[in-house]
Amino acid sequence: MQSTFVKAGLALAAGALVLGVGTALAAPAPYPTVVATAIVPPSHTTVIHFQTATVTIPPGTFSSPVIFQVLEGPTQNFSAPVSGQHVIFDFMFQVTTLSHTPVAPTFGKVLFSLNDPAVTPDSQYYNYSLSAGQYTPNPATLMIHGAHLTHEIATDKVGWVITSPDMMTTP
Repeated sequence: MQSTFVKAGLALAAGALVLGVGTALAAPAPYPTVVATAIVPPSHTTVIHFQTATVTIPPGTFSSPVIFQVLEGPTQNFSAPVSGQHVIFDFMFQVTTLSHTPVAPTFGKVLFSLNDPAVTPDSQYYNYSLSAGQYTPNPATLMIHGAHLTHEIATDKVGWVITSPDMMTTP
């Protein structure tokens, strides 16, 4: 199985073209920054690394090549929807055809994973509605092992926010 890696703006294997890293494009607020971009071919696995996260796009996820972008906001753009939690990570995908038209609302599942010492068994994963600015819990397919969180994703029509419990301070 051929893999494509994109990290820090370098294409590490054939099959990917990096279009921009850290580039601010016409992105939906509150996710203003494109942190990774790759051309995803339909017949190969593509792995995109950004910050402490990875997105794995298996073969057959898309029926034709697409431009796959990962966007982030500053976490300060978000408020934890549950008291006692704080936002530790936020992201969204923007997927278009090579001619920049949106893809179908759902696609084959990609795997998001986050390695972060702030991830705990009590971390929460939320969909964030771009149009309504509302959070919806999304525990389906969420797996947490130590400081490693994984979640399957099959759309680019919402963003995501990950929260963890506030640290207790001792007097």
